[in-house]
Formats: sequence, structure tokens, C-alpha cells
Amino acid sequence: MNFTRLIRRVARLYPERDAVLTDDGRMTYRDLWHNIASACQFYLDSGVTIGDRILLVLPNCSEFLQFHFGALKIGAVSVPVRYDYTGREVRQMVANCDPSIVLSTTEWLSRHRERLHLSERTRVASLEQILLRFGPGSDCVVQVNSRSTASINYSYSGGGIAKGAMLTHANHVYAATGHARHHGFLASDRLLIILPMCHVYALSGCVNSGFVRGATLVISKSPTPRGIFAEIERHRVTVLSSVPAMFECLAADCRKDRYDLTSLRRLITGGAYMSAAREREVERALRAEIVQGYGLTECFPIICNPAGAGNRHGTLGIPGRRDISVRIMGRRGQLSPVGVVGEIQIRSKTTMAGYYELPNATKAMFDGEWLRTGDLGAVDEDGYLHFHGMTKPIVNLNGNKVDPLEVRDVLLEHIAVAAVEMTTSQHNLGDLEEETQIHAQVRPKPHRTVTEADLRAFCVARLAAYKVPQIELVECTEPVGVKEAGT
Repeated sequence: MNFTRLIRRVARLYPERDAVLTDDGRMTYRDLWHNIASACQFYLDSGVTIGDRILLVLPNCSEFLQFHFGALKIGAVSVPVRYDYTGREVRQMVANCDPSIVLSTTEWLSRHRERLHLSERTRVASLEQILLRFGPGSDCVVQVNSRSTASINYSYSGGGIAKGAMLTHANHVYAATGHARHHGFLASDRLLIILPMCHVYALSGCVNSGFVRGATLVISKSPTPRGIFAEIERHRVTVLSSVPAMFECLAADCRKDRYDLTSLRRLITGGAYMSAAREREVERALRAEIVQGYGLTECFPIICNPAGAGNRHGTLGIPGRRDISVRIMGRRGQLSPVGVVGEIQIRSKTTMAGYYELPNATKAMFDGEWLRTGDLGAVDEDGYLHFHGMTKPIVNLNGNKVDPLEVRDVLLEHIAVAAVEMTTSQHNLGDLEEETQIHAQVRPKPHRTVTEADLRAFCVARLAAYKVPQIELVECTEPVGVKEAGT
């Protein structure tokens, strides 16, 4: 089954219902479907065929929805990546998935296109230029096997590179319908989108789950608490999904009482752990129930606390469907009993088909039919999952995953850098919550002059802002564990 059939069904049943609200106006489900069809026609006119990859570098906007689902509609593969990624970061993804089209804004392409190192077969498309000649498209949806890849979503799990999780149409259908049912999403709901829609947390947990219910998406253009509060009030938002750091920021803002937030009925947190005490603080401040969930790019957000009496603050919740299973495995490969900490493993119909063109990495992620998450947890007597940290060589910065090896490799590209040692520091907030920073100790080459400001600017040009470390220049005595340039 092609996932976009679900959107077409809603568009036929409720054509005049609001699908998307932005600062630029409203888009009904009829409008949404027509625009998806137009994006689909652009792809067809560009020679895109079934299985071709379309790499999208777009901000949160209605056009992202059109071109993402337009690719799925014709059996092509959408490859959505963060708009704040630089050309260097996207270049590795381009080299891996070999897209037929790279589609982004004129502004992003003007700054980053040269760093992409595109092959001759890859076409570059500017969003603004496409929209100038947007034409109507067909209502037809290409028939695909439900096990066909619908999207490739890149994530970091160590090794210095992003890996592309192949998520099938069946994965998307199963995850969205399960998530919507687990949370009791309604056609009358309005979901505020503040997380990057390219990430599965927002794409599946908000966009897909909202659309399959015929709900309305409100796309936020403001990252500030004041802007978010204003949008909740103006659009009567009922559901807000975000990471703990954002909820804590909203809860602490002294201006929140100036806005009418009474429409909120559900807050959903994920991406990082939130303690029970913090959850209760957020509930008191925003006067809405908060539920905490868990998932990965490789298997979607599929575990969450149910609302009401079943909501146990401080836990990650329970599987959203009966045939999603969780087990805890010990270091020696033995099944851990109730309450004993081990690696969280998941068996689900939402689990990825594998990493694109990375068979060895795919094999390492699985223990038979069980997905190895690299996270530590324990299950209590009632089946609720408790979080106990990570074993993966990545750093979680407010819900953003950073691979220190990628950051180190960027610094080693600088002509004046001899060696780099990456470290992290944690400020304990209590109840397993920590504020994390990444640090880079950099040893310059002999007779080379470089400043910390120079190195920071070098990183800013090559990495998304959240990956840029605190930089410290050190003496020419090599510390233990430092990676030398060129080795």
C-alpha cells in the first residue's frame, strides 16, 4: 500500500477541512492533495521513476509536505534532511543515496551547492523556480509493494557518518496509525509543528499521525516561547510535541500567563529523557497533561505513556500497539528479568528495512529480528520502560544527536590542526537528567598560528550550529587518545 492513499482518502472525505495553517494562510485537504499532485507532476516531468531518490533540504513549510508526499505518491523515495545542515554534512548523504534530484531553496543552494560534489546524473532544483511553473497533476497514486522504501531518514549512531534508515510504506502506515490511536488523536485536533519535519519524531508522530486522522497541522515559524504561545492562542492548538528542553523553556517563561493556552489538551515529549519531577513542573506551568515516549529513526516513536490513569511520569511508557515488543538484554546476551538494566531491544513492524547501501552496519543493528537500540533501560512489572542512559558513542544535545567523530574529522580538515581530542561534560540536573556540552581540545601544528575563534568559524561553515563544540587550544604535548590528522 502506498502511504499517500491515506491522505487522498481524507481529502476525498473532508475536502474543505483545514489540513495546514501557516502565517501565509490556510490549506484545505483538497488544496493539500492538489499541491501534492502538482509536485508529483514536476517529478514526472523531470524524469523521476519508481525507486529514484529525491533529496529534500527544506525548512518547515507547506512546500515540504507537498514535495515529500509527492515523491511517495509516484513510488519515488523521499530523503528529507535538516535545513540547518551545511553542504559538507549533506555531501556525505548525497554520496550515499545518489539522488536524482536535490531540491532546496535558492538561498540554501547559493551557499552550499558547491560543497555537495554532485554527480552528472543529479539535477539541482530551486523551490522558488519550481513554484513559478507549478501545474496540475493527476489524482492517481502509483501502486507499490508495502515493503517498498518510502523514505530514507539519516541518523547518527556512531562511526562519524550519518546512516540512512530505509523506512517502508508499511512502516509509515503502521507507525502513524498506531501513534494516532495510542494518543487518541481526533479530527478536531490542531497539532503545532515546531520540530524539524524531516525527522521521524515530527514526520511520523505529528505530520503522518495528524493526517491519517484528518487533523490540522499548524506550522510554526517562530522558535521563541512568545511566538509559540501566540500561535497556540491564535490557532487554538490542542497537541504540542517537542523535546524536554523546549518544554522546560516554555514552562519557565514568565510571559506565558499573558496568553490563552486553555486549548492545549496534550503535551508529548521525546528525543531526550525527562524526569517525573520535571514533567509535573511542565504540567503545572502549561496546565495540560504531558506524556513521555521513546523511539528511534530506525523504528519510529512507538513507545509512549498513555494519557490519564496509565500515565506514569518518569517512564518512557508502553508499546503503542500490541504486536510491538520490548526486551532487555544483558551484556552476555541473556534476557534480563524485570527491573534489571540492560540494552533495550525492539521488535516491531515499524522497524527499518536496513541502512541504505550499508549492509555491515545493518547487520550490526540487529539481533535476529530484534533491533538493537544501544540505549539502556529496564522494564517494570507492568511493562513500562525505564530509561538508564546510552551506550552509543553519540551525544544527545537537547534531543539533537551529535557524533563526536564527525566533529573531530571536521576540525582535522583545518590546515593548522595537528590533533584533536573530543570530550563531553555533563551538569547533573537530577533523576538521570543531564545538561551536556561537547568540547574539542585542539593541538595546532608546529609553526602554525590559529585562534579558537578561527576554528569555531571553520566549524560553523561546515556543521549545523548545534554540533559546534567548545574549543580549547592546547600545548604541543599530545594527550592520550588524540587522533592525528591524516591517520
